[in-house]
Amino acid sequence: MNTNSAANDQPLTPLLLGSGYILFLFQQLENVIEMCCAFLQIEGIKITALDLFSNESNKQYYTLGQMLKGMKKSLGFKQSFKEQLSNFANMRNTFIHNYWVINHVYALDQPIDKDTFERISNYQNDLQKETIYMTQVFLGLHYSIGAVLASRQGQADEFESDPEYQKMKEHAPVFLSVIESE
Repeated sequence: MNTNSAANDQPLTPLLLGSGYILFLFQQLENVIEMCCAFLQIEGIKITALDLFSNESNKQYYTLGQMLKGMKKSLGFKQSFKEQLSNFANMRNTFIHNYWVINHVYALDQPIDKDTFERISNYQNDLQKETIYMTQVFLGLHYSIGAVLASRQGQADEFESDPEYQKMKEHAPVFLSVIESE
């Protein structure tokens, strides 16, 4: 922090609120990816549909990175999306593990200079947008899995009329845009 710029110091509170929102988005994304892994039976990831609703404390948890690595191997993602996934995972890991320290923020009541505030704010905005995009991709995958399963069971009409899946349907084109076409 530049101590000569006290007049330009910014409070940390808006950034902390943004951080909480990003953590919420991370949890939503990880939940959707876990559901996809459970139904796709991704190699190296042993999640079942029952695990998703289990309250057992001894259930094995997988990191976002482990799940994404398994999906990159198993699904025909475009190379550009694989790179985007890797960049996203790196941004997420930095944010989770050491983002405040690398920005020299050590206390909740610490004011920060305007440049640092803007840099952190821009990073959070980019990370938030990327997390929302990734969630849309995997909601599209989840919808696609459901559509295939429902069709195989002769329940396509019921599936298509389900309000939850209706919301996910709009994300199917986002998912399809990151898959290699044959």
